[in-house]
Amino acid sequence: MIDKDGLKEAVGSAVERLAMQIERTFEHFTALLGKEKIALIYFSSVLHIEKYLIAELTRQIAVKCEIFDPLAKIMGDKGFIERDYLLPAVAVALSDNSYTPNILHVRKDKNIEAKRNLIEKVIFIVFITVILCSVIFYGKQESVIKKKMGVLGGLTGQLYQSGQKFDNQSIITIIDHIKMDRHIYSNYIRRYVSVAVINEIASMVPQDVYLTSCKIDIAPQAASGGRPGNSHIVIDGIITGNIEAVMANFIARISTSPMLSDVDVKKSLSESSESKLPFKKFQIEAGLVRQLE
Repeated sequence: MIDKDGLKEAVGSAVERLAMQIERTFEHFTALLGKEKIALIYFSSVLHIEKYLIAELTRQIAVKCEIFDPLAKIMGDKGFIERDYLLPAVAVALSDNSYTPNILHVRKDKNIEAKRNLIEKVIFIVFITVILCSVIFYGKQESVIKKKMGVLGGLTGQLYQSGQKFDNQSIITIIDHIKMDRHIYSNYIRRYVSVAVINEIASMVPQDVYLTSCKIDIAPQAASGGRPGNSHIVIDGIITGNIEAVMANFIARISTSPMLSDVDVKKSLSESSESKLPFKKFQIEAGLVRQLE
């Protein structure tokens, strides 16, 4: 085993060169780069560092040198082998991805993690949006239910005030009567709607307008649930005199009729008779309002 004097003789020249290199590096760091002076140097290695090296470097470069030993207060003067066993555990315990380099978590892994976090945030935002929409929809439905419950309460109060007793069978009978009355009412409308519409149009025909035909197409009963205009009327006629003014007047009149909707001129053709009097043939199509189908 080499003694202290033999160690100094073996590594003395190497320590001097190391001290000179460290001193020049520090001079460059402080003098040329304008940085603060180095006051303390920590030495750390997987191999045992002899205390002679620390003391000699401190003497030669005039900067305090110490061995980096986080377990010094815990392990005291125990040997290097015991410390070597515990240092990896301490390093793992003190490490973190935010400030410790991690060769197992490279840039590709970081990008994947960032994308995953973004997807999770988007899913969370969508989830919150769906929840808010559901809450708003639930609140509106609650409001509608409360209004209908209020109407139902009023009708119930009227039934009690009438002094008559109603059970399920009597209510079903009343509903059947209402349906029958509506069916009869609908049949009357469909039977006489043509007469009513023709009478309405005839009352609006201005002077110099002569109707030649009036065809009404009533939609089938099965189609009565469709949009307005399933049933329609086609009017053919002739205009004489001031053709444009009379035509505009006639269109304006029938457009105001509560029985008609979507009035449209399908055909307009100017001609002249044998007496060379100008006239115009026209064809107008209009839909019947929903209540008349």
